[in-house]
Amino acid sequence: VSAAGVLTADGRIIVDDATEATSTTDGSLQTDGGLSVAKSAVIGDDLDLLSDGAIINFGASKEIILTHVADTGLTLSCEAASTPVFEIKNINNGGSAGKLKFNNTEGGNDGADGDDLGSIEFWGNDDGTPSAQEYARIIAEISDASSGAEGGKLSLMVAEHDGTVTAGLILQDGDADGEIDVTIGAGSSSVTTIAGDLTVNGTT
Repeated sequence: VSAAGVLTADGRIIVDDATEATSTTDGSLQTDGGLSVAKSAVIGDDLDLLSDGAIINFGASKEIILTHVADTGLTLSCEAASTPVFEIKNINNGGSAGKLKFNNTEGGNDGADGDDLGSIEFWGNDDGTPSAQEYARIIAEISDASSGAEGGKLSLMVAEHDGTVTAGLILQDGDADGEIDVTIGAGSSSVTTIAGDLTVNGTT
């Protein structure tokens, strides 16, 4: 122990006390300042970030930032152009790829028609103040929650001429097994353009 209060150990420091940490002031090992770890940190149980504005930085220059926003969720951000890129990769290189799953089943309640199953939103600025504007959205819903007749609905939405986000392409279960109904366009003046051939197998 130096005169400045620095403890230096040539070997490992082992704390045998197994007290569970529930806050920043208890647990087997406590530090009132920052903790510097030069190599990998292995944690055998939960990692609790108690701050409502907790941040995890990635990279030598902290170029990727994962921020907890209280009562909202997580924000992944980066100042560099064209990033951050979030990639889901299956390194097995087999017949299956990575999957992104939206799960609305954990509450244990019965599903109902119209339940939101998940959405992806796309935001940008307009050329006014500027002001944040949602320009597009993909949303999945329950179309029919009836047991044995379950049906889904997928809507591809874009901001129409007044900024309102409206469904322009809807895929929805039909009235019979093996049937999917498709709605293209919104409003009587909508224009549907097909660059190639159009094949119709049913009636028109």
